[in-house]
Amino acid sequence: MKKLLERGNRAFTIASLLTITVAIAHTTGLTNEPFNEEWAAAIEAMEKAKVEIGPMTMSFDGLFLGLWLQVGALLALLGVKNIVLLICLPDDASHKVIRALSIVDCVGYAGLAMTFYIVVIPPALVSFVVLTLAYLIAAISSGHRATT
Repeated sequence: MKKLLERGNRAFTIASLLTITVAIAHTTGLTNEPFNEEWAAAIEAMEKAKVEIGPMTMSFDGLFLGLWLQVGALLALLGVKNIVLLICLPDDASHKVIRALSIVDCVGYAGLAMTFYIVVIPPALVSFVVLTLAYLIAAISSGHRATT
């Protein structure tokens, strides 16, 4: 666990914890009740509308909720994966792997941020811009290792 807070790893640890936080925030949105009649009507229409996917028939609302949960779970797993890798990596390789993961995560979250900019979904845009910047900082700072 000491590895998480070592110089050169702190920014990556923080970015990974932010990823888990975004996943939790994303998933807690499922508990929101409709705040106006238009939203309630949209949910009702989605519950009534059905789609056939292979042998399954589901409502659009069910499909939407399933995708919502998948995104939250996948984001959480990405953050957890980063932390587990950091803990398990040998010291002599960790800074290279952490830098590579930080760059991949930065590019991926930048792509998601651009997507949510284009489709105009502000909460997701803000979340993914924050993650992009966090992993960019982690990529830059991952070369600074503590001297022993």
